[in-house]
Amino acid sequence: MPTVSRRMGGRTARHVLRKTPIPVDERPAKPGQRSGRYQPLTEIEIQQVHHAVLDVLAEIGLANAIPSCIEKVVGAGGKLSSEGRLLFPRG
Repeated sequence: MPTVSRRMGGRTARHVLRKTPIPVDERPAKPGQRSGRYQPLTEIEIQQVHHAVLDVLAEIGLANAIPSCIEKVVGAGGKLSSEGRLLFPRG
């Protein structure tokens, strides 16, 4: 990064910094790297999370659901629990 005097005017200094290219070693993706490749979970772990979410929706459900949501979920096989929670179908 070029050295810019700290006494330079605020607006002018920002313009100079924006026009200066980012050095290769400071860029978020280095040349030759593909972005979007970071995968913190394996496919199996993603499936485990998905199934856990479905378990929670089927067993614990959703509280304070709006009437239109209740209508859609019950129409698709869900039900309202005795506590008034909307339980989603497993299917």
